[in-house]
Amino acid sequence: TEWLRDEAGNLDNPFYLYIGLGLPHPKFATSQHYLDMIPEEAVDLPPVDASLHPSLAYQRCNKNWLHGFSDETVRLVRRIYFAMIAEVDAMVRTVIAELDHLGLRDNTYVIFSSDHGEQAMEHRQFYKMSPYEASTHIPLIITGPNVRQNHDEQALVSLVDLYPTFMDISNTPHPDGLDGYSLMPELTGGSPVRPDWVLSEFFGTSVNTGVFMLRQDDWKYIAYAGTDPQLFNLKEDPHE
Repeated sequence: TEWLRDEAGNLDNPFYLYIGLGLPHPKFATSQHYLDMIPEEAVDLPPVDASLHPSLAYQRCNKNWLHGFSDETVRLVRRIYFAMIAEVDAMVRTVIAELDHLGLRDNTYVIFSSDHGEQAMEHRQFYKMSPYEASTHIPLIITGPNVRQNHDEQALVSLVDLYPTFMDISNTPHPDGLDGYSLMPELTGGSPVRPDWVLSEFFGTSVNTGVFMLRQDDWKYIAYAGTDPQLFNLKEDPHE
């Protein structure tokens, strides 16, 4: 907000402000102010997996959940996580209020998103590094000039779509072979040209093999190199 007051209003050219909040994120810590916003009785316990996939079993061991945690601990961790989300909401509200105060809202795009989700004890895990929804299905909220208000877009999109979206916002031509598809058709009510599927893959920390996730409509297919795949219908089985 200090930068917006001191710099943005005095610039002759458009500005780009990136704010990395660092929350919600391990370590799980919050203040009593935000914890009081989350009633303990409102925090659910995630369901237990119907079967234990070998890759999931390895991750639990790697993430130090070999013996599990009590229901009390699981509920506390989730309550603190939700409190951190409330704190992020307050931070975003502060920035939005400053844009309003400076008269910049009408010609400024605001994009809220995240690089990953958090298991928050779903599937008896914490951290990210997973093809499950808690890790891969992230928030994406956009407002700005000509953006449809109160529209809940159901198309499957990906973080790689943000770059061509920024290019369209700034009237910058797209280079050939660019990954991703601009979100402007969805934002303005135009006709999208994107495929009806998204792909995610992971080969890093805590997994014992390469993981590929393909999402199309309500279906999610997860391929694990060297072991059995998984197939979920997220409408019928939202907890996977």
